[in-house]
This record gives sequence, structure tokens and C-alpha cells, in this order.
Amino acid sequence: MIVATGTTTAGMIRFFLSTDGGTTKRMITEVPVAAVTPGTSAPAWQASVPQLVDLVLQGQVSSASCTLYASTHVAETFNIHVFGSTY
Repeated sequence: MIVATGTTTAGMIRFFLSTDGGTTKRMITEVPVAAVTPGTSAPAWQASVPQLVDLVLQGQVSSASCTLYASTHVAETFNIHVFGSTY
């Protein structure tokens, strides 16, 4: 879940995955951000990322070296909440 901390302008939030401790990052998805000015009748912009639901890292990947990164297209602040479980 992504939640803006204030007013947003049109842009993107991009998600990257690194399987080598951050040396190499590959973009796995991006989420468009709409322009929103929060107020008493309008909540701050928020979105879920269905492309990351059920993301499973398989193969010879060490969980200690796998990292999910996010970056903004426009310099604005967002809270990104990640939920997960182990099997």
C-alpha cells in the first residue's frame, strides 16, 4: 500500500528489485500517481500495487541479499507499507 503524505502532482512511483545486495537493480513495475490536494472532503492519494502481490523470490536467491527499492518520479513524500509472510 502506498499513501501520500500530502499534496501530489502527476508522476510515477517505480519499484526495483535487487538480488545481489543492491549492486544491480531491475525495475519490476511502476504505479501512476494522480494529482490530489487532500482536504476535509478529499483523502490523500493512495494505491495498492497488485503487481507485487504474491511476489515470490525463487531459485538461488539469498533472502539476505534481496532488496525491494522504490523511487518517486517527482520529489514528493510517500509512505510505503509492505506486508509479507514466510512459508
